[in-house]
Amino acid sequence: MVLLVDDHTLVREVCARLIEGEPDLRVIAQAADAEAGVDAVEQHRPDVVLLDIDMPGGSAFDAARRITELSPETRVVFLSAYTYDRYIDEAIGANAAGFLTKDAPPDRMLEAVRRVAAGGTAYSPAVVDRLMDMSGEGPGGATRANTLTHREREVLTLIGEGYAKKVISQRLGVSIKTVEKHAANVMRKLELNDRVAICRYCVREGLIAP
Repeated sequence: MVLLVDDHTLVREVCARLIEGEPDLRVIAQAADAEAGVDAVEQHRPDVVLLDIDMPGGSAFDAARRITELSPETRVVFLSAYTYDRYIDEAIGANAAGFLTKDAPPDRMLEAVRRVAAGGTAYSPAVVDRLMDMSGEGPGGATRANTLTHREREVLTLIGEGYAKKVISQRLGVSIKTVEKHAANVMRKLELNDRVAICRYCVREGLIAP
């Protein structure tokens, strides 16, 4: 039994038709936001939840944690058009059974549902590649971004937004030398060579607008 949670009706309907076309799979319910998804889990206790990350309103990751607490046998597979490091780390932190990109072919989605329902895991190749590239581990590991401290993340974003080190030191209330130290740590951990590379990274990861 599968629960579909996505704020786009068209996406839900397409997924539902694909799943219902399989003799061994069934869509038990649909929901348009994370909160409604949690309520549907409480009511229907599905085997698998396909949960969109990029929805307005409540956090999909918080919803996944609530779903796991509410129905430990229910397994969550995240769906997203993006493979941001922060999304992958959040998904792993929420004990997701899978992470599929929305450009995955239909047969891969169906295979993922079956695999997860049987107790396995399912990650899109793009997600696995990101984990392997960033951490040398498969699903269950973490991306390089996850090695940054809170302050290093702040410095990363501010550099990406184009602020000079003097301005960053004023905004964060630390010395320029401390900013330089954090910047050096960020560049080392993320293997970035200069400000341009940092800016590109921030845009790619959705930390700043293009």
